[in-house]
Amino acid sequence: MGEENPQVSPKAAYNRAVRAEEKAENALNEIASLKSSIDELVRTLKGASQPIQAQSLRPGQMIHTIISEDDEGITEEIVCPTCGTRELRKIPAKIEVKEKPVVPENYIPAPHSVSEAISLLESLHLPDGRTIFESDKFWSKINEYAQKYVQNQKKR
Repeated sequence: MGEENPQVSPKAAYNRAVRAEEKAENALNEIASLKSSIDELVRTLKGASQPIQAQSLRPGQMIHTIISEDDEGITEEIVCPTCGTRELRKIPAKIEVKEKPVVPENYIPAPHSVSEAISLLESLHLPDGRTIFESDKFWSKINEYAQKYVQNQKKR
């Protein structure tokens, strides 16, 4: 096995060198265009920033500027007057949940007077269809209350 030195023809070497020079030239052109874009961006940012007026602020007080408001909340920019640090903060909106009052099925509001109580008792019916006034248990309970409270009236 003999050693073989691949010989590169002069034409092939020249073509490689031309391609390398073209790639280098393209890279230099791209770098130059990026540099000009960055310089332009820096110039616009320097011109866009406004000097911060901190004369009327207390020490440590930040400048709050509302940027936008939507359903989710408020977006504001906070700026430190001494160092110029800027921060965006999202303040969520406060959602008020109003619940409907839950009224049970057989709910009856309490009567405010004796006449309301009597009309309420007249409207109530027992499961077998009788009114409350037709029930013996109702009258026994009324007599029990009458004896209890009539005795208390007599003691006074």
